[in-house]
Amino acid sequence: MSRPVPGAQYRCTPMAGPFRAELQLVQLHQRALLTGSASPAIGNAVLPPDQLVLHLALAGGETLLLNGQPMGRHTIGAFGGGAELVRANPRASHHAVLLLPMAAAEGLPSRAEAPLPGPRGFTAFQASELAWTRLAHIAREAERIAALAPHCIMVGEAARGLRAGLLDAARTALHSAMPAAGRPGRAGASAVRLVNQVGDVLEAAPGRPIYTEDLCAALGVSATGIADAFRRILGTTPHRFLKLRRLAMVHARLREPAAPPLIKAIALDHGFWHLGQFALDYRAVYGETPAQTRARALVRDRVGARPRAALPAARAAP
Repeated sequence: MSRPVPGAQYRCTPMAGPFRAELQLVQLHQRALLTGSASPAIGNAVLPPDQLVLHLALAGGETLLLNGQPMGRHTIGAFGGGAELVRANPRASHHAVLLLPMAAAEGLPSRAEAPLPGPRGFTAFQASELAWTRLAHIAREAERIAALAPHCIMVGEAARGLRAGLLDAARTALHSAMPAAGRPGRAGASAVRLVNQVGDVLEAAPGRPIYTEDLCAALGVSATGIADAFRRILGTTPHRFLKLRRLAMVHARLREPAAPPLIKAIALDHGFWHLGQFALDYRAVYGETPAQTRARALVRDRVGARPRAALPAARAAP
């Protein structure tokens, strides 16, 4: 679990590798802009209850699904406070996420036929090309600034100018927007919840292999219901997701200094009985062998635990 969105727990499952991700966060008083790029991955999160989140795919959006909604060109995904998010893209992508206080949503105009989402809601908008391009341009410029000082907090005139530009561009884009085709609706929201619950079941039993029949028993749904939800929201099968998620959990375990010394034991704990195939699948996703991941984690732990050399005492002035 990580926090690429401030205040949200985010679960990332790489789909193909080697996995790479880069994030830049610019905080602008009560607003924040998060930009980043990632190799193919699935992301799950429950967003902060007090934040409106606007998502733009700057590149690679042709295959991006947000809560099962195809994003495509000039589409903006809007999440109300506390909404559940599932992001899936089988291709590398580049995105921008604008976070605003829910109270600020009242100042963002939207068309009556596609209103901004309320708490825990999700809406996809199709903005005009001109308005979307302007918003994307400002997001990229903010990303360039953030790259000079990662995780910076901008203040003063620079922060006010960037904040005003982002908000004005967002207002224009939403005012020009129409409902995106194929909105998920209530059935889509239920499928998103089910997909996130599957992740919760896996996280609750990290040392026990979980299969589709286990999920059915734990969640009280049929195998068909789970398969339909995964096809609709992620564009993949439960079997493939479970395999990828178990690989991600093994990867996280190997990076822990206190993990068991035998990689075989960790793999078996997570349901990988064919160790040769496990090693191949792991390398395909993470670009290295399990042993290499473990070795790097041990080196990092030793370096982190090494005491720093004492600075020489200052000499008294004559």
